[in-house]
Amino acid sequence: EKVQDNANDRYDRGTTANRFTLADFGLRGDPTATYLDGAVYPNPVTIDAGAITAFTAANLGGARMVLNSAVTSAAALSGDYTVQERVTAGYGMGNFDFGRLSLLAGVRVERTETSVATPLPTVASLSNEGEYVNVLPGLHARYEGDHDIVLRGAITQTLGRPGYGQLSPAATIDTVPATPVISRGDPGLEPYLSTNIDAAVDWYFAPGGVLGFGIFRKSISDYIFTRTELATNVTFQTITYPTAQLSQPTNAGEAQVSGLELTYQQQFTFLPGALGGLGVGANLTLTDSSVDIDGRGTLALPRQSDRVWGVQLFYQKYGVEGAIAYHHNGAYLDTVGASAAVDTYFNRFRRLDAKVRYAVTPRLKVFLEGQNLNDETLWEYQGGRPDWQIGYEQYGRTTYLGVSASW
Repeated sequence: EKVQDNANDRYDRGTTANRFTLADFGLRGDPTATYLDGAVYPNPVTIDAGAITAFTAANLGGARMVLNSAVTSAAALSGDYTVQERVTAGYGMGNFDFGRLSLLAGVRVERTETSVATPLPTVASLSNEGEYVNVLPGLHARYEGDHDIVLRGAITQTLGRPGYGQLSPAATIDTVPATPVISRGDPGLEPYLSTNIDAAVDWYFAPGGVLGFGIFRKSISDYIFTRTELATNVTFQTITYPTAQLSQPTNAGEAQVSGLELTYQQQFTFLPGALGGLGVGANLTLTDSSVDIDGRGTLALPRQSDRVWGVQLFYQKYGVEGAIAYHHNGAYLDTVGASAAVDTYFNRFRRLDAKVRYAVTPRLKVFLEGQNLNDETLWEYQGGRPDWQIGYEQYGRTTYLGVSASW
């Protein structure tokens, strides 16, 4: 069960005689400039944080900042919801050993009951109840071949349920962007089902060494994605906005994901002395995806990069464990709009991490870890054009120093 209960007071400016601007009462701050990847973004109009905090404390609820009771009441209800979900499940499985070939087979049956209720300002309540039953079989096979080669394969069916917030018809608004964003869920969402086929071959060519190749394919029905559309003259909580973005999860048509994976890892145990702790690893995943979306045709699956890879150098010997790793995540489609021009994307993301751990005793270890050492930034853009930037996130570097103990 998840319950969300909002409280959001709304204050409006007072009558004309009590109106104020940043030029009044010393509320305007100093101009600023932001430097991003060599470009300068000036911001000549800012708010003095200390001044506006003091001014608000002195005027909130007074003639200059008047409580809007109607909008406050509507805001307190429009984002509220209660979602209950009960899952009853049972499964059976068996292991079968035929020498070099081993099989794991089973089936899981799940019955899901959902109940959604939301108080809204226009009606007493809005509720939705439903249930569904899913039969999810699976078969895994492993074969030990000659020359230290292992073959693996699997055919499975899996289930993805909507999130609690996605099921709620409650609505919220974000007025910080230039175009307000109104978000709501959909109590009629269907869970998505995936039929998965996986196959892999691994060659254990040396102690601490493996070379692997795998292929996979997923067929997904009722895939859930978030659709964002631009609308005009939208009324929300008694206020009409000339334009607003409406964002809501919805079920798409059929989706497909297929790809291949390459993996290599080796510790150089054949080297003498301390050098025997050195090792390298690398991985690459290439993916092709598609989904049928009503009104848009066939698109790439949202939030699915077509290329992910990484390399690492590691060390493990004499109580020392360390690694330095570089990861690359390709660009991907994030949200789907009414047209390609308003689809949003995240640019590729590359990160350098490092960690080292030393066992002072078998039960006491100290460690040092650094994340995003290259200070990578995350870009969001629109319309498939990286030069149409709509978001920029810079996280900086993160460092952990700690001690772990066991007894």
